[in-house]
Amino acid sequence: MALRKKKTLSASRLKPKLMDLPFQKFIPNLLTLTALCAGLTAVRFALEGRWEIAVVLIFVSIVLDGMDGRIARMLGSTSKFGADLDSFADFCNFGIVPGIVIYLYALKDLGRGGWPFVLFYVICMVLRLARFNTLIDSPVKSNFFVGVSAPFGALLALMPMMTQFQLEDSFKVPPLLYGIELSLVSCLLISRIPTFALKNGRVPKVWILPIFIGVGIGTASVIAFPWATLTLGGVFYLASIPFSIRAAKKERAA
Repeated sequence: MALRKKKTLSASRLKPKLMDLPFQKFIPNLLTLTALCAGLTAVRFALEGRWEIAVVLIFVSIVLDGMDGRIARMLGSTSKFGADLDSFADFCNFGIVPGIVIYLYALKDLGRGGWPFVLFYVICMVLRLARFNTLIDSPVKSNFFVGVSAPFGALLALMPMMTQFQLEDSFKVPPLLYGIELSLVSCLLISRIPTFALKNGRVPKVWILPIFIGVGIGTASVIAFPWATLTLGGVFYLASIPFSIRAAKKERAA
């Protein structure tokens, strides 16, 4: 009898906690689920041959992924559940979805030789995310990721497709080049190369206005020239890697 009362008491204590959660606690998780829906819908459009919409939806999932974690920290609603949900959504949006889209667009033309490129990319993506999850609770906060981050990995993997969209029919990117690009990106994902993690960094006061202006120009460029701008963004990210390696060495020395 006493045990039954104890169970009833603990259940009654749990109930208000489950019922009284403010709506703002759910906003980051809702953004994560929206990003997941966008990524999965990209596969549907790829199956219909509507390639540009498929790539746009993957880019939408990248933008939403960049927002959910920051909004969670701003609202004080970070949780283990949200972190795990975000990680599973990232694996789908930036691992499985780009791999399938690239395979349907170009790698299937390689016959049986095209699918191993996709498998290698997806395996490297899940290993990269698993490593990130093991480091997320580290007491030492760094301004650098270990290896290329998952969203930028997806962006780099899609660069040949975006280049083809820009060139249209003036030049055909060979299918093998997609496989080589995917393999190189896969190696960058699991590499030990330090890359900039802007979420932990501080912006000097003198750079605040130029950054605002740059974001405005970048947004206008994405609207006017989406494929050229996104491809250029991937090139700039690759060009930043030598600087991130140098800055990481300085951080370790300090």
